Amino acid sequence: THLPKALDDAKVAGRRLPIVVYAHGGLNDERDGLAVAAKHVHWWVRNGVYPIYFAWETGLLSSIVQVIQTALGASRAAARFDVFDFTDAQIEAAARRFGANRFWSDMKHIAELAVEPGGGARLVAEKLGAFVAANPEHIDVHAVGHSAGSNFHSFFLPQLLDAGVAAVKTVQFLAPAITVDSFLGTIMSRLRNIGALTVFTMKDSFERADQTATVYRKSLLYLIHEALEDREEVPILGLEKSILDDIRLKRLFGIGGRVTSRTDTVVWSPSGEEDLAAASKSVRHGGFDDDPLTMNSVLRRVLGLSGADPVHDPFVAQLPGDLLQLLAPVADAGEVRH
Repeated sequence: THLPKALDDAKVAGRRLPIVVYAHGGLNDERDGLAVAAKHVHWWVRNGVYPIYFAWETGLLSSIVQVIQTALGASRAAARFDVFDFTDAQIEAAARRFGANRFWSDMKHIAELAVEPGGGARLVAEKLGAFVAANPEHIDVHAVGHSAGSNFHSFFLPQLLDAGVAAVKTVQFLAPAITVDSFLGTIMSRLRNIGALTVFTMKDSFERADQTATVYRKSLLYLIHEALEDREEVPILGLEKSILDDIRLKRLFGIGGRVTSRTDTVVWSPSGEEDLAAASKSVRHGGFDDDPLTMNSVLRRVLGLSGADPVHDPFVAQLPGDLLQLLAPVADAGEVRH
C-alpha cells in the first residue's frame, strides 16, 4: 500500500516518482543492513523518493578475520594477537592459503540465489517490474549499491530490466567491490538500459591508508583484490588502479581526455566541493553511506539536480546510537526487503 500511495501523491504534485533500490555492503549482517536502511529511509521519503532496501546476508567479515588469525597461528580468543606483528603480504598469503575466499564467494552466491525463481529479489523484481510497466510515464527507477551491493545489483538489475523496467535512470556505486570482469559481463552489457552510471570511490592513497577490521592495513577492496577472489590481483571496479589500467573503463568514464556521448563518471574521494552533485569526503571504505557530501550527491543525481541546486532536506550523518531504536520507524517510511 505504501508504493501506490507514494505514486498517487507524486501524481497530485505533478511530478514523477523516483524509486531507489538500495543494496548495502561492507559484509554487514542482517541487523546492520536494516540499520543502514533506518539511517536513510526517512531522508529519502522527505525528499520525495521512494526507497526499497535489500537487507541481505553478508555478515561474513568475522569469519574471514577468524580464518586469517588462525592461519597466522593466533588463537581466536587470544588478547595478545597484534596485527602489527604481520605484514599485509603475510595476511594476504594466510587468507589465500586457508581459503578465506570461500566466504566471499558464498556471499556472492547468496545474491545470485536471491534472483533465482522463488528468491526474494526475484519476487521484488517481478512485482516492481509489473508496477513500473503499468505506470511508465510516472516512475523513474534508480539503483544504489555500496561495496558488495554492487555484486548484488549485478544479479538484480538484469532481472529487473527483464521484468518490465525499460530503463534504470541512474546507477550509483559507492566503493564497489565487484570485479571488473563481473561488471563488464553484467552491468556493462546492459548499459543501453542505464541512463547514467556514477562510481564514488577513494583515491588510491586513501585505499592504502584505510584499515579492514583491525586486521588488514588497507581497504577491504585491496583485500579482495589480493586474496578473496579466485586468483591474486583481480581488478576491482572500486580501485583507482583497476580503473586506470583498463581501457574500457577509461573510455566509459571519459578519463584521459576521452570523449564519450554518455554521462558516466567517477568521483574520486576526497574530492573538492566545486560540484555538489559529484562530491565525496569519505576516507574509509565503509564510510560512504554516512558521508553527507556523498549521499547528497547521490540524491541530486536521483532528483536530476545540478551541483548548484540546493537540496530541500540534505542528508546529515547520524551519530552511533541504539540500533533497535533506529529500526523501529522503518516500516512506516518505505519498504525494507530482507
